Amino acid sequence: MRISLPIHRIVPLLLLALAACQTVPPSPPSAAFSTTQQRALRENGFAETDRGWEFGMADRLLFASDDSRVRPEQADRISRIAQALRSVGIVRLRVEGYTDSTGRISHNDALSLARAKAVGDALVGGGLPRGGIVVAGLGQRQPIETNRTAAGRAENRRVVIVVPTP
Repeated sequence: MRISLPIHRIVPLLLLALAACQTVPPSPPSAAFSTTQQRALRENGFAETDRGWEFGMADRLLFASDDSRVRPEQADRISRIAQALRSVGIVRLRVEGYTDSTGRISHNDALSLARAKAVGDALVGGGLPRGGIVVAGLGQRQPIETNRTAAGRAENRRVVIVVPTP
């Protein structure tokens, strides 16, 4: 048994099937934040990325080799960031610590977590609620520079603060 449909009936069905397969592109992260919040993020060194807003792109929180202490000038900057974010109602952050590739992987994982915790503590000291801060130590994964040079390794010893899209 063969069923045949006239072309004027097939075309609308095909168009409907194609429309159902389309996906709506995700909204940019900025759409989830007010103009005031976006301004505060930009003014404090955050850049919009596909993960939300990230601090640590142009302005990096870098650490000395095998060290997780926040330097005094970094602590002041982190405190100002915390106050600015809290003043515009941004209280949820993710703090990611990284290392270069020198040393054992297990040591680097622990060191990167200690770095993230140190920055998280400084954010809390600046007025953000601890419950809104998630810390993660990502070790030597995701380097942003080569680990073959001293300058590249220095760039990889970093902490990134992410304000995720709500």
